[in-house]
Amino acid sequence: RLRLQTLTEEQLQLLVSEPSESRIPLSLLAVFKRYEFIRQFSEQVLLPKITIFDDELRPSDYSSFVEELEDAHPELLELSDSSAKKIRQVTLRILTEGEILTNSSPSRISPAILSENVKRVISRDDPALLRPFLQP
Repeated sequence: RLRLQTLTEEQLQLLVSEPSESRIPLSLLAVFKRYEFIRQFSEQVLLPKITIFDDELRPSDYSSFVEELEDAHPELLELSDSSAKKIRQVTLRILTEGEILTNSSPSRISPAILSENVKRVISRDDPALLRPFLQP
């Protein structure tokens, strides 16, 4: 519910009227708008990797990202090992279900396939929101 509240009226209309392949990126958009951590991970780790044609996500990529955030977010240092592991697991699962990562080992990175209608409603809201979808 909280995620859906982040979508514009136009995005919500598209979510209910478009074919299922458009629902996935719109659902992922709601995640990116609600959870800055996941959006930053996609923009700061995945986007630069595919820009240099490195489509493999390594465990060290995630670890380095979290380490870089610790200065600005010292609360990350207070997480238990199980909580940190769960956040990692959920982040990667969401990106896999959003079809930006593959469900393989190692995970492969792939830009989201967005219909023209989906691109349009995202751009109208904020063109920067295309970045976590690994769009130029």
